[in-house]
Amino acid sequence: MNALEKLIDQRADLLPFYSPYHFLVSLPDRKNLKQNELDQVANFGTRPEEHCWASTSGCYFLYKTLAWDTEFFAKPMARLKAVLFKSGTQLVNDARQFNAHLQASGIRHCIVEIPPEDIRVLQALSQVGWVLVETRLQYVHDRLAHLMPTRYAVRKATTEDEPIVRRVAQQNGNPFDRFHADPFFSPKQADAFLGAYAAAAVNGYCDEVLVPHEDELLLDSFLAIQYQQPRDQEFGWKIGRLVLLAVGAQNRGWGRKLFSEGLHRAKAQGVDAILLTTQATNRAVMRNADILGFQLGAVTHVLTWRTC
Repeated sequence: MNALEKLIDQRADLLPFYSPYHFLVSLPDRKNLKQNELDQVANFGTRPEEHCWASTSGCYFLYKTLAWDTEFFAKPMARLKAVLFKSGTQLVNDARQFNAHLQASGIRHCIVEIPPEDIRVLQALSQVGWVLVETRLQYVHDRLAHLMPTRYAVRKATTEDEPIVRRVAQQNGNPFDRFHADPFFSPKQADAFLGAYAAAAVNGYCDEVLVPHEDELLLDSFLAIQYQQPRDQEFGWKIGRLVLLAVGAQNRGWGRKLFSEGLHRAKAQGVDAILLTTQATNRAVMRNADILGFQLGAVTHVLTWRTC
């Protein structure tokens, strides 16, 4: 067993909490969930964008550069996946070295999503300049056979709807999402990013974008959906995700309707479970999730580092 494998073994009880599926208690092949996440960590670094950097004490920081974000913001950006360290390690000093490495590598911004179970990493990063920008609630709906029978008139957005969908996303940003809450981005940049993301969803980045389809109703809301996640079939389930919702003033009340129709569409696509992520501050989405039968599965914290 090499040094990296030993560190993975020492962190084997915590690393599975980084899996987006760890809270799916009904997952058919749940027994393979832990090993799958450990294998992903062990194989990290095999792609050109993946990097395994070690501090002087042998603490490993696994991160990847983000091509899409880097191109959009015209600044090198990265995402930290995991931190591997020995028990008793001076983790704060290692994290400070990692910051210096990022800066020396030209990285201007780095993001990480950490489960609260990994409290030592949260505390260490917080002490060396990483800031909390979002606390996320991870919901799941895995009872798609028992949906509310009420249906609503929706249709799939087309490329002709792209400018409207882009505008709705830009004009209805959440001040507590990770882009609007991060001081690295200006409000204008955060709005533009969400608009570009929504436009990309219409053009195929997501499986489907739903919009209201009622006579004389101004289009001012949408829901982007993915009906299958990468690698989800390894666990014996088809797992979907409600990716992005935006509702303008002209479509108040359509948030719940779009969520409900998203569940029905997922059921028709043979989805076994569908995931939903929102901010801990988004009470409207939390309320709709409860009404529609979602269950809270996990909480995660998003931290970011940036150069001055």
